[in-house]
Amino acid sequence: MEFRIADTFTDRLARLTGDEQKAVKTTAFDLQINPANLGMGFHKLERAKVADALSHR
Repeated sequence: MEFRIADTFTDRLARLTGDEQKAVKTTAFDLQINPANLGMGFHKLERAKVADALSHR
């Protein structure tokens, strides 16, 4: 699976506290290592500019 991070990701990440940034980075890394992780899920973005864009929760 190919991962892409939105241009706004780092901008939004910079607005978070240090602990929040660490949690986000850890979750993003975990997703890349194991996208089938039961605690995480993908969903298709309805109005994305790219037809096959997915988001992660």
